[in-house]
Amino acid sequence: MKPVPVATALESRTRQSFQYSREIQKPYGELEKVLEWCKDELYREWRWQLIETSGSNSPGRYCFYFDDELEFTAFLLKWS
Repeated sequence: MKPVPVATALESRTRQSFQYSREIQKPYGELEKVLEWCKDELYREWRWQLIETSGSNSPGRYCFYFDDELEFTAFLLKWS
């Protein structure tokens, strides 16, 4: 996992400031795989937002935001 500079970790951006976004649904326990992949594979800025928590009968809904078109495309190919 790449280290995140303290200044970057403390900066906050609104979701509207990202050029690309995608909502995905994942069952309970699967979000961690997505987050680990993003941490390992993405180099430009990205964020995620919890839309709806997962339950025993329904997947969780999460929205991911990206600056880079290639990284957004890679995310789509991997997780959509």
